[in-house]
Amino acid sequence: MKIFPFWHLMRKPCCMGLVVVFLSISVQTAVACTAAVISGK
Repeated sequence: MKIFPFWHLMRKPCCMGLVVVFLSISVQTAVACTAAVISGK
């Protein structure tokens, strides 16, 4: 299996936008799960 060249994505603004969106969604999900666990206790 070929390793995907992530550094090529870094050169493209549109791809960087997708990466930023993905990271922000991941962070929001983690925060929401953490808040749910804390409030659940």
